[in-house]
Amino acid sequence: DVRRIVDLGANVGYSCLYWCQRYPQSQVTAFEPHPVHLKAIQENLAKNGLLDRVKVVGAAAGTSEKHSYLTDGRSSSTVTDQPAAFQIRVLDIFGEQELANEIDILKIDIEGGEYEILSDPRFAELNVRTIVVEWHNSPEHPDGLTLCLQKLQSLGYETHIGAEDLPLAGLVWAFR
Repeated sequence: DVRRIVDLGANVGYSCLYWCQRYPQSQVTAFEPHPVHLKAIQENLAKNGLLDRVKVVGAAAGTSEKHSYLTDGRSSSTVTDQPAAFQIRVLDIFGEQELANEIDILKIDIEGGEYEILSDPRFAELNVRTIVVEWHNSPEHPDGLTLCLQKLQSLGYETHIGAEDLPLAGLVWAFR
């Protein structure tokens, strides 16, 4: 019975299309800062008659409201404080109404930004049944997999390792 899905890092919206087909009663809120991807999401949703089921938020997911920059790495664009390809808006997702109620599925695929979200104390207050997070190894987080597993397990989630693109990234699924 999946009704509410939040997609942090929706890219061009393929996961939104999948969820709308797989869970016909669901409503999706999709966060995506890349202007080219935003246009593609809207086109994909319109072509599939799903504009009424997916709310697209043209901003990056973060823990504070600010303006920042986005590199143009196609499917691996990252938010940075250094001037880059696009100036974007970052939203404090914990202040967004979309996260205030029960969430059936929360997808976090924000190219390294997952650690800021997961480490915020407000993350523990979210009412989420299923989380899928794409972890990334970086100089700041050389063992992203372990960090994500430990955080989610400490919050009472049962975790499973999903697809891996070793040694750089992979997926962790978490269930309550």
